[in-house]
This record gives sequence, structure tokens and C-alpha cells, in this order.
Amino acid sequence: MGILGLLADIYALPNLKMNLKFDIEVLLKNLGVDVKDVKRVSLFKNRARELEGNPDFSNKDATSTKP
Repeated sequence: MGILGLLADIYALPNLKMNLKFDIEVLLKNLGVDVKDVKRVSLFKNRARELEGNPDFSNKDATSTKP
């Protein structure tokens, strides 16, 4: 369940591109799990991430680098 929790964390990241969210949804659906039922592990809570030039995030609000 740790990997599923990590996927739930990634799914909840703001400005994550829709195709990545869709891939996580499809994977969880194939496993018979709802993303709302997975306990998040909160590994990204205190970590800054590079949004500028990062292909995994949309550039809607690229000014905030902390979650």
C-alpha cells in the first residue's frame, strides 16, 4: 500500500498535468482501488519542487514552488 499512497500523493499535487492524473486513475481502476480510499503518505508536504521547465506540471501558477 505504500506505493499506492505515493501515487495518491502525486495525484494530489497541484498543477500536475492531466495525462499523469489520468494514468494514475487508470492504474488504480485496473487494481480495483479508488484514489479516495488510498491513504496518502504525505512525502511531498515539505519538499520544494522545480516547476519552471518541468514537463510534469502545467505552467498555470508557476510562481509558487512550494506545495
